[in-house]
Amino acid sequence: MTKQQKLYKGISKAAMGFFFVFFNFSINKIDLLPSFIGYLFFLSAIEYLKEEERDLSLLRIMGIMLFFWNLVHWILCWFDVYFIGFWKFIVIFFGITELYFLFQMLTDLSSIARRYQPENYLLDKKIIIYRTIETIITTIITGVWFFSVSSSPFWILISLVLSVISFVAVICIILVLMDLRKIILYNEMNTVHQNEQNGL
Repeated sequence: MTKQQKLYKGISKAAMGFFFVFFNFSINKIDLLPSFIGYLFFLSAIEYLKEEERDLSLLRIMGIMLFFWNLVHWILCWFDVYFIGFWKFIVIFFGITELYFLFQMLTDLSSIARRYQPENYLLDKKIIIYRTIETIITTIITGVWFFSVSSSPFWILISLVLSVISFVAVICIILVLMDLRKIILYNEMNTVHQNEQNGL
């Protein structure tokens, strides 16, 4: 597998990871787009991209932790078991871990975009902007949940607005990664074409 092919597959899997982690579609409180599947995609993306961005290898252990955490959480939802009291601190710990993992994943993807994007495309800067928006919103929503003020009508409205902004930001992240994937594919096709010409 060529370097370009690894990049293409890695970015594709990263995009799928963000899709499963950020989007929820639940029936009877059971998420049909479970986050643990998203972390499987992220772990696969790391394997494809680690030679391109070495910092990604540092996220592997964290990704495995988050995979098992989200798997356990998903299974408990089947039995209507939820975390309250002291266990909220465990939820906060993994919430912070997840926040850092996603923040660093997007930072590393931005670094890859900077190296491969055409001039004036600014995909790297777009990723950083959307990453920052998503990080701020997630932090606010997590804080509201932890301090149990989410039942307030004011915070219900604020949370709704933030959720909409978060939704748009994640869509933008995925679209930027799709654009980056197209660039990688275009570069691969150009490389093949040049090799064919050189062969002639």
